Amino acid sequence: MSHDLAEPADRLRHPRRPARPHRPPTHPAPPARLIALVAAAALVLAGLIAQAVPAAAARPGVAVYVANSGSNTVSVIDAANNTTTATVPVGRGPYGLAANHAGTRVYVANFDSGGISVLDTATDAVVATIATGGAPFAMAIDPTDTRLYVAQGNSVLAVDTATNTVAATIAVGTGPIAVLVAPDGAHVYAVNNAGRSVSVITTATGVVGTTITLPGTPDGAALSPDGRRLYAVDNQSGLWTLDLTAGGLLVATVPITDGSNVAVDPTGRRAYVSAFPAEVKVVDLVTNTVVDSVPVGGYPANLTLHVAGRYVYTTNAQSGDVSVIDGTTDTVVATVPVGSTPYGIVVVGVPQPRTVTSVRPDSGPTAGGTSVTVTGTHLTGTTAVVFGTTPAAAFTVVDDTTLIATAPPGAPGTVDITVSGPGGTSAGSAADRYTYVPAPTVTAVSPNSGPDTGGTVVTVTGTDLAGTTGITFGPGRPATAVTCTATTCTATAPPGPAGQVDVRVTTAGGTSATVPADHYTYIASAADVSVVLQANGVGGLFGAHIDYTVTVTNRGPNALASATVTAPLPSPMTATSPDCTVANRTVTCTVGPLAKGAATTRHFTAPIDLLNLGLGYEVTASRTASTPNDPNPGNNTSSASCTVITSLLILCS
Repeated sequence: MSHDLAEPADRLRHPRRPARPHRPPTHPAPPARLIALVAAAALVLAGLIAQAVPAAAARPGVAVYVANSGSNTVSVIDAANNTTTATVPVGRGPYGLAANHAGTRVYVANFDSGGISVLDTATDAVVATIATGGAPFAMAIDPTDTRLYVAQGNSVLAVDTATNTVAATIAVGTGPIAVLVAPDGAHVYAVNNAGRSVSVITTATGVVGTTITLPGTPDGAALSPDGRRLYAVDNQSGLWTLDLTAGGLLVATVPITDGSNVAVDPTGRRAYVSAFPAEVKVVDLVTNTVVDSVPVGGYPANLTLHVAGRYVYTTNAQSGDVSVIDGTTDTVVATVPVGSTPYGIVVVGVPQPRTVTSVRPDSGPTAGGTSVTVTGTHLTGTTAVVFGTTPAAAFTVVDDTTLIATAPPGAPGTVDITVSGPGGTSAGSAADRYTYVPAPTVTAVSPNSGPDTGGTVVTVTGTDLAGTTGITFGPGRPATAVTCTATTCTATAPPGPAGQVDVRVTTAGGTSATVPADHYTYIASAADVSVVLQANGVGGLFGAHIDYTVTVTNRGPNALASATVTAPLPSPMTATSPDCTVANRTVTCTVGPLAKGAATTRHFTAPIDLLNLGLGYEVTASRTASTPNDPNPGNNTSSASCTVITSLLILCS
């Protein structure tokens, strides 16, 4: 966390800037954790004796504290409506601000009058002063709120916040203008303006362990939320990225003209750089490019972010106000007048507690990998999602009420999904529960075979079958009428091609592995279709005709789905039919379905006229198609012969 401002000597390099002899401060955004981001100020008279103060309650809501170096005050802005609610007199030349993570104290570095004022955020009053014996400037507090690190002269002071006394003085480079504390508190980084370097202090020993040489003169700096990268602004070359895991190696430079300070959002993917005379540059830290430029007030100095990361605040030294930028649209949504020549700025507050109101789905396999939608409140700024005691494999915050997390592997059983971030961790409840379900197994299938037409009721035996969402007989063939207990399921086999398949069960715990015990064999179905054609001559002086009856019998072994029987008519015979079609002197009859052993009949009639007298006719009916396969074609054809002697005498056999 950094809370840094500029050296007075900077006015010599930038004479066009405000009359106050200070370069605008850098105010980076720390990782989204706990409550406050940076600092505020309070007036103390030089030489006053520091005194310890009792613990106080955290400020309700969220407030923005602004150090007005020209009017020797601190303005307090209500972040809910962007209005100034208090103006607190402090010492002369207040620049550096720092706030504890509990949100109860704001520390003000009074550069001109000396000493540090301690402001109680509950009352917005100065409750203590810390004598530093010099001109304090930039400040930052450690994650435990027990040490306040202060840049003064060419040193960093370690202040004991319990006693409000200087516990150690650590020599660093020349002109430190930023103090950054690593997220784990193990190191403090003093960014030295005139020294063109970074002094890396090991907090366990209180000494500088290494020094990183910089390519220019830094004016402001910030850490990435994970503490692996340090970003520094040089008004000549732009924004530098230093890889702290590689000894401070310079890995990128983003050209920005006349930049001054930098703040990094809680995701670590965006940086905001104040640039003279009146802009904030938006930098994509993935591509290292400037993606937007936001017009703000005159001579933007320092920046900070709302604890949830949505709003960016910048102090404008010349215009005497604060620009409020919506980070989702990169537009100024409010301009708040404050005191003269504002520089230091910090957001302090107690975010609303996070809650989880539902998780969907609420169960998944022990192997993890399930995408779970978590619904709740105040989820913006979430830094961790935990399934029981195991962090999510990944998560993305969609908005303030929704995030999507990937479940990690877990043991069978139910756990709470909790979310953490500034303000703490969500409380466990019935609504946040997620159940790890073991994958089902199949140990037997009975019967283990059936016709390829499907319809066989099968009992599947196994383990962890309760809650089954589907059973398949081979890929893409779901069973129907599925009912299950923990150890057995009954299901109706779907149609399938002849051959062996695996019967697999799917639950929230996954899909059963293929094993020999889950084999089911589809047997090619067969239906022996028998066709019998009978003819009956009906004589008369008028209307003589021949009635034909086609009998189709399914002799099994399986049900007949359908069959087609055709009977071509000899010339000049014609026919009519109530249940078959006649076209092109051919009678076509369709039947089915027929159960094994069942039979059905179809009929057609051929009229006899004078032209037919004395002729003989033979008609043959044949099965031309059927489903399933007919294994016995020998009984698929039947013929009937008739001879017309006279219209009164028709002989058929």
